[in-house]
Amino acid sequence: FEYMGSLKPILAYIPTGVTHSLLNKYRAASCVGITDVDAGADAILKFYEMWKTNSLPSGSDEFIQSFDRLNLTEQLSAILDRITEEIKPEADK
Repeated sequence: FEYMGSLKPILAYIPTGVTHSLLNKYRAASCVGITDVDAGADAILKFYEMWKTNSLPSGSDEFIQSFDRLNLTEQLSAILDRITEEIKPEADK
């Protein structure tokens, strides 16, 4: 998560799963199978060509902000508020 905060491109050798899904939402990652050397080489070449033309993708700032500590704290606070409201004794309401 910290590296995604740089908004720089990412090359990830990972299997399909949660991390793969998160990186797709980041919109500046190339995910290749963990043993797919050719796909990795192609991704590196593609990033290099984009770098040469100053067109490297930038990660989604909106997606990154969803992991900001303040945003996550607000979400947790809202959940805790709902829980405490649900378990309050009737006399306290």
